[in-house]
Amino acid sequence: MRFINRTRCSWLSVIIISSVALSWLYLTHSKQDVFPEIHNSVSREKCPCASGARMSTDNEPNLAYNKPNESQALTVVKQCGSRYGKAVLKDDITVVYNRVPKCGSRALLQCVKSLVKKNQIRGPIPMVPPTFKAELALLTRTVEGIRSQRRAFLEGHVRFNHFQDERVHYINMIRDPLNRLVSSFYFNRHGDGLLSPRQLADVRNRTKPEVIDETFDECVSHERLSCTGPQVLSYVIGFFCGFHPRCRKATQWTLDEAKRNLDYYTAVGIVEEYNSSMRVLEFLFPSMFTGLVKRYTRLSRDTDFQVKAHAHRYVPPSPKVKAYMTKKLKLEYEFYEYAKSRFDMLLDELHLRDSDVR
Repeated sequence: MRFINRTRCSWLSVIIISSVALSWLYLTHSKQDVFPEIHNSVSREKCPCASGARMSTDNEPNLAYNKPNESQALTVVKQCGSRYGKAVLKDDITVVYNRVPKCGSRALLQCVKSLVKKNQIRGPIPMVPPTFKAELALLTRTVEGIRSQRRAFLEGHVRFNHFQDERVHYINMIRDPLNRLVSSFYFNRHGDGLLSPRQLADVRNRTKPEVIDETFDECVSHERLSCTGPQVLSYVIGFFCGFHPRCRKATQWTLDEAKRNLDYYTAVGIVEEYNSSMRVLEFLFPSMFTGLVKRYTRLSRDTDFQVKAHAHRYVPPSPKVKAYMTKKLKLEYEFYEYAKSRFDMLLDELHLRDSDVR
């Protein structure tokens, strides 16, 4: 009888231990991150797209939107982790700087060029599309042709397009929308001191003689497309939105898509916080941008460069025009404030504010 009771107790113990072990295994598995992080950079093995991304249904491997001139049925892809603010510790990377015009890009490019030899950077490789429609093909062809190389740096005024490759990383800079627009207005008519005489002549030849001497205020009063047109009023959100036909219109959808696409960027700096932006880039891309802050500090003290970088014949807008255009640029300002708030939070997380590094 004692033997039977001992046998029952032994079997009961085995059953209890097995149940506990199975429960522990289940809980451990259920708590595992579906999208594990590798070296603080998002792994794309189980999910190729970033948070809230959209992809075309024809599933081509590299293009988020394969036919930019045709409307397509879109599928919402499940959310993944954001790339924003995640350090990239590898060196087999391609950095795409799809720079927004008149957002301090020439200063950054000057600094990157000075680091080419020291950091063994492949580039900067310019992307200059001959036409608006040629942007996507040029961007794709350039990325495909260079991404097998280490520390490749591509730059150009091209819109965003997602590549399903964890080695491709986007960066950008943005600034106050009205300040950017006014700077662009005068630059497109008169150029600046960094352009050659031939480039200056080309700039002036692109503008009709009867309007070339207008101020920004006068342009707004005449409601010209070059300062109040729909493409001008949604330029930056369209840049971040990408190549889908709907991105060409100033709508809430375009704004929301531009916000979502920030998750594909490792960093989007703010021109009004240029020093901090350089610190962030150097921190997040140590293999490529080590020494960037020192180079920018040196460049910022170069008064000749700073003077030449300002657009010729610049006349600031009147308070009345400022107030009017700020309302017209409502969607642009909403995106700017959203990107700025994310950048400010990143500065706090990384302890890279001016007050943190003094």
